[in-house]
Amino acid sequence: STILANLNDIFCTEYRHLYVFFSAVVIDINLKTQQLTLASAGHPYQLVIESGNLVRMVATGTLIGIDSTSIFNNVQQPLKQGDKVLLFTDGISEEFSRSVKEGTLSEYYYSVEKHKSKRIVKMCNAIIDDIVSSDINHRFLDDVTFIGIEVN
Repeated sequence: STILANLNDIFCTEYRHLYVFFSAVVIDINLKTQQLTLASAGHPYQLVIESGNLVRMVATGTLIGIDSTSIFNNVQQPLKQGDKVLLFTDGISEEFSRSVKEGTLSEYYYSVEKHKSKRIVKMCNAIIDDIVSSDINHRFLDDVTFIGIEVN
């Protein structure tokens, strides 16, 4: 949260005249304590699959560059063998929303739920396949970053 607060302060003071704002997420995975710490600035909820259950990492903060008094909080999630962490940009929801009337992350979460029992690489590939097959043009229009981590 300190990183986001400092970044936000710089953008609100030094670059305010540019009218720039953006979402961000900072994640730290401590391998010794098997703890994930996350702070978010207007970014979609990241996911952990813990013992087969979807856990939304709900860390809220405003977009970077909007308000210099914004508060960013850390959220922690213990990790154990077999847990999976899914990190993604908002391009994921935008790609699903181009073909779905609602335009929410629910289609993404449904895809994760459908494929969560697979090993991480196969799961991520299946989710990306779902995104691509949901779009009539079969191409991405926004940046999409999607990272899957499985704890061994």
